[in-house]
Amino acid sequence: MEYLEDYLSEKLIDELEIELKKVYDNEEFAICIMSGLNNDVEALEMLNYLKDNNFTSEERYKIILFHCDIEKRRKN
Repeated sequence: MEYLEDYLSEKLIDELEIELKKVYDNEEFAICIMSGLNNDVEALEMLNYLKDNNFTSEERYKIILFHCDIEKRRKN
């Protein structure tokens, strides 16, 4: 079984969790977003996106779309 710490640094995990909790009140969703990231480069990209945008709960779908963009770029 893989753990987030196997492919993301603990510092980024902590920072992402803080930023994701500002928009989502669901810890499982935050874990799903983080587990979909393959490395610290992607995690840092997501973290910067979250910090650069002040999302409301109505705009949280944008985080999912950004996550999908990361996965799409991975396949190209």
